[in-house]
Amino acid sequence: MISPPVPAEIDPPLRVATPPYTALEPVPPVMPLGSLFILDLDKDASTIRGVSSTLRRAPWAPLLVVTRAPAANPDVLQELESVPGSPAFLVRRADEGLPLASQAQHAVLSRRPADPEQVAGYVAARLWRPSLAMPMTIAMSAPPRGLARVAFGVRWLAGRLSSLGDLEASEWREVFHLATGAGNLKLTSAQAAERMGLDLWTLRRRLQHLAGVTSDQYREYAGWEWFVESVLRTHCDVSPREAESQAPPPGRQGHLKRGD
Repeated sequence: MISPPVPAEIDPPLRVATPPYTALEPVPPVMPLGSLFILDLDKDASTIRGVSSTLRRAPWAPLLVVTRAPAANPDVLQELESVPGSPAFLVRRADEGLPLASQAQHAVLSRRPADPEQVAGYVAARLWRPSLAMPMTIAMSAPPRGLARVAFGVRWLAGRLSSLGDLEASEWREVFHLATGAGNLKLTSAQAAERMGLDLWTLRRRLQHLAGVTSDQYREYAGWEWFVESVLRTHCDVSPREAESQAPPPGRQGHLKRGD
């Protein structure tokens, strides 16, 4: 089935797309996991003023910035400094309609890959515990079977992370590596499992245990943020409503990606 094109104008400038990303909708009171914010910058920089508070209500939803301008406006870049997370960018030509589904997912996938510090920062911000950022980064950065050799010692690390829930430090490392592979429709479930060094049955079991999601959701939901959010809701008693209080700070900006 052919996906509908992105409308010539997005009004209001901030809209939402949910899996399978075939339509634009108004921002709902609660954003489902897998949602994308889509911001149209065709008018001017003022279109993004004031949207940061809306974005912070749902830090698990990546922001896709859509524009027809091939070069970024300095005023727009300055405004984007206040945007939480790591936006993706999509440049579209004025004379063509772009399929929202594939273009949106590919643009989000083209962002610079998340690193342990970025994912750990998300966890610490969502839990309102900034002191967890360092031990979580250590846990997520550890080599396979190498947590016992990290500089601060596995006992210290386990003690700092034990209050989060029932996941061990080695499982937080697994959360990070699974998160970096989420939202990749270019791979089949079997290929995704192979990339992680797992067989398909083990991947499905780990996804269910850690995040309560299926392998289809793992591939089809755009971004890594929703996966980490699902882990926090499954194991750390995080509520969607709690997101209105805090979100990760502005991160590294994504890459401009011209529509095919």
